[in-house]
Amino acid sequence: KPHGRQSLDKQLKNWETADAELTNKKFLTLPTDASPIIPDAGLIWLGNGGITQSLVRKYGIVYSAYYARVFLPVYNNGALVYYQARAVHKGQTPKYLNPKVNRDSIRFVSKAAQAQAKDFKAVVVTEDILSAIRVGEVEGYTGCSILGTTASAADINFITQYDDISLWFDPDGAGIKCTRSLQRSLKLIGRDCRVIRSSRDPKTYTTAQLTYKLSS
Repeated sequence: KPHGRQSLDKQLKNWETADAELTNKKFLTLPTDASPIIPDAGLIWLGNGGITQSLVRKYGIVYSAYYARVFLPVYNNGALVYYQARAVHKGQTPKYLNPKVNRDSIRFVSKAAQAQAKDFKAVVVTEDILSAIRVGEVEGYTGCSILGTTASAADINFITQYDDISLWFDPDGAGIKCTRSLQRSLKLIGRDCRVIRSSRDPKTYTTAQLTYKLSS
């Protein structure tokens, strides 16, 4: 098995080299080998978040064989402004790689990524992109991911365009802390919000379950 160990070490080294290149990229572009054809490891990860092939196509989710990562792109008026590159293979670290840009005014929004408050009166604010995609599939709701657990002033300004605001973050310490902080910030400007509590991340629920939780 030395050959297998050497092969694994070489693969890990290749990933490290590719990751360094991705981290130090000067221009914000998707990989030149980006493809909608995603290997089993990537499909399993996406499937665990309820992301179907039709959603992969709808949101332009791609895979790069060179970086060995699934790329979740974020667009604003058709222009790429951000992405999350997710590791999907065993032994691959770190879990996510993101471009070095100011993220204060960047968020992922469902419904073809250009949904406006006038079209969808209710917004569900989530931590991650997959959860925003999933809740955005519930009729009448826009999913909005703030790409983490810190809401910027621009994030707050964006979500207050909506008549109905719901917060649905992951049920861990960071998610709970962010929920409380965002609640306080909204209260200071006179806006109410609904907090949806669950034992799992939003993306892990079926569409029927999401619909029930959002309507109850």
